[in-house]
Amino acid sequence: MSLLQHLEELRVRLIRCILAIVAGVILGYFLAPWPLAWLTAPLIFAQREQVKTMTQQFIRIEVAEDGVMRLIATDLKALAEAKTTPAIAFHRTGVNEPEYVLYSTPISPLVYLRPMDPFMIRLKAAVVLGVLFALPVILWEIWSFVAPGLVPSERRFALPVIAAGTILFPIGALFAYFMLGVTLQVLSAFSFGETPVMNDATEYLSFVLMMMLAFGVVFELPVGIVIATRLGLVSVAWLASRRRYVFVVLLLVAAVVTPTQDPITLFAMALPLYVLFEASLIVSRFFERPSARVASAEAAP
Repeated sequence: MSLLQHLEELRVRLIRCILAIVAGVILGYFLAPWPLAWLTAPLIFAQREQVKTMTQQFIRIEVAEDGVMRLIATDLKALAEAKTTPAIAFHRTGVNEPEYVLYSTPISPLVYLRPMDPFMIRLKAAVVLGVLFALPVILWEIWSFVAPGLVPSERRFALPVIAAGTILFPIGALFAYFMLGVTLQVLSAFSFGETPVMNDATEYLSFVLMMMLAFGVVFELPVGIVIATRLGLVSVAWLASRRRYVFVVLLLVAAVVTPTQDPITLFAMALPLYVLFEASLIVSRFFERPSARVASAEAAP
């Protein structure tokens, strides 16, 4: 094909990708409330844990089967002298654990500071969902454009790399999401007294999405190592001999993408990255060029 024919094919494939994204955004706009509620769940968990630590006294109310409520013996003197706001714990008759706890300290997961915030947040969520929905089409169009220019050996190498990169990114994003509850709980521990943490909806969702994006990219580490060893930029033996330095670098990366700097969270972020590094060394041995493998073996002594 000539250069103009390549440009025409690229134009057609870009139009297909844009149409797929537009269709995904329209679908994502109607589905946005569910993922937004899912992203807010770690914040609600962190705030409830914070309120539990703030609340030391409970007003205990027993609820009978006929709906009649009565006050269970409560130390009113301790309640009056308590420095924290009490909570109301509802018990069913004969059940020790409370069935429902009503905190008088307000739990407000998110607040809107500007009139346009609700619409803009939903629109941003729709755009992110649209790109995710269109991702299979985008990857297919990219592969269809590039594949004719590759020799069979390059195609055999490219397909598993693309598949691994497609899988590792959402794994990293989900890992960041599940660590988010612990992270927010640590951050909320710095508040004092009974001051509730009020979170701007726009700032919070931007923070969550950036954290998930950062970890999605960081979890592509094995793909980068496999490509580097395949191209001969580094060797598996060279990387394996510098594990200690790699672990320090991974700690620095975890410190950059982690909002908190406490040791527990830092190591919880760095250890999965190191496991990915070791796994990438094992996989890279199968894709490393024979000449690089022989050179590494000769340089090992």
